[in-house]
Order: sequence, then structure tokens, then C-alpha cells
Amino acid sequence: MFPNSNPQNEPLNPGVNPEPAAPSSQPPVQPIQPPQPVQLAGDNLPPAPEQAPAPTPKKTNIALILAIVEGVIIIALAVILVISSLNSNKDDDSTSGSTEKPTTSNTGITETLQKNQREDARKRDVSIVVQAAVNYVANQNAQIEPGVVYDGTPLKTTGKVGLADYLHELSGNIDYVDVVDFDSDEMTFDDTAPIEPQSTPPSGGKIGNPYINTIVVYTGARCDSNTGIKKAAARSTAIAVQVETGGNGKYYCQDAN
Repeated sequence: MFPNSNPQNEPLNPGVNPEPAAPSSQPPVQPIQPPQPVQLAGDNLPPAPEQAPAPTPKKTNIALILAIVEGVIIIALAVILVISSLNSNKDDDSTSGSTEKPTTSNTGITETLQKNQREDARKRDVSIVVQAAVNYVANQNAQIEPGVVYDGTPLKTTGKVGLADYLHELSGNIDYVDVVDFDSDEMTFDDTAPIEPQSTPPSGGKIGNPYINTIVVYTGARCDSNTGIKKAAARSTAIAVQVETGGNGKYYCQDAN
């Protein structure tokens, strides 16, 4: 490498002018323009709305099954209604010529059920009085004193303990509880007594027949089945009430002590 002997780039021959370059016969080169974007006819249209995704085959099958089930249910209900209507018409035709009221049997059944309910309530009331008599004798160690001890509520005596102090509310079928001192050998209940409630309060302590609404506590007696009572120890008690089952003159009796 040699040092630059012409640092100013001066012509090597200072007295000689360089000749101008001969003009070229080629056309001038045009600058290259960047490509313009092509505008299509649909470029100015608004964007198309988004399409909802098509239901999957699984959901479509479920909807189809539900529709089929619903249709089957509707058809079944329609058939049931038609059959019920036909049966109803047959029943109307079969009973149209009958003179018997269709509600007679239903009324009889209802009355029987009500009577049985009253009967059960009376028997429970007798059991309550029996338990009261047992408790009284056990606690007081004495015979139950005669008198009316219940007339819808226990008739307690101030300063004196009686059977009423061991009683609580009875059913609405019982209006009175009367204690009587039985001093005979035996007594048979009236087997012809009508099923009618005692209209007036018992006199208290007077020996008599039980009523449909009056429980009688016989002291010094025991039940002779359900037909009467017999003499027993002083602290024994027979407790009886009239019942509806079986007609007039029927009774229910239980012993205490």
C-alpha cells in the first residue's frame, strides 16, 4: 500500500479539461412506484352479523326426545279423559232409573264411624276415672266419698281432697261423673234404657242406672260383666257408662282397686 499522493482528488493533468460523457441512447429509468391496494366491489359493505353457532348434535337429540315424550304424555292424558268420560256416562245411565238415593250408603258409613268414635271416647273416659279412683284410694287410704265430682270440669272442694282432685278434662261425650255408695248385694242395669243423655244433673250419691253421658262410680262394688254390679269390699269400685253399640240397654263397666 502506498500513501495517497492526491488527497484533494485533483485532476491528474491540471491543464487538461475532462471531456463530457456522451449522452446515452437508453430512455431514462422511471422510479418504481409501490403497488396500490386493489379495491373490490364489496369493500364498502357493512360487516356481516355474527352467526350463532349451530347446535351440537347432542343438544338437538335431547330436544327431540323431550318433544316426543311430551307428545306421548299429552296423548295418554287425552285417552284417560275420554275413558273417564265414557265410564261416567255409563254410571249415569245405570243409576238414572233407580229411586234409591246414591248417598244413603255413604251417610250410613259416616254415622257408623262417628258412633264408633264416640264409643271409643266414652271408654277412654271410663279408664281415666278408673285411674283416678285407684290413685285416690292409694293416696288417701280411704273409700271414695259419694257425690257429683264432674259436670264438665272437675268439682273440687276447697280444703277437702276428693275424687275430683284426681280427675282431668274428659271428652265432650261425658257431662257428669257421679259417685254412689252401693249397699246392696247386686244390681242389674236396665236393659231397655233408651240411648238418651241425662237431661238434668244427678242428685249425687243416689243409686241409679248409668247414662250415655253420665259415668257412675259405684263404691263397694264390682262389675258383673257389662250387665250390672255386685257387692264387694268397701274400697272396691265399679265404674260404668251406657254405650250406643248394640242398641238400648247396653253398658261398659270396669273395676278399680
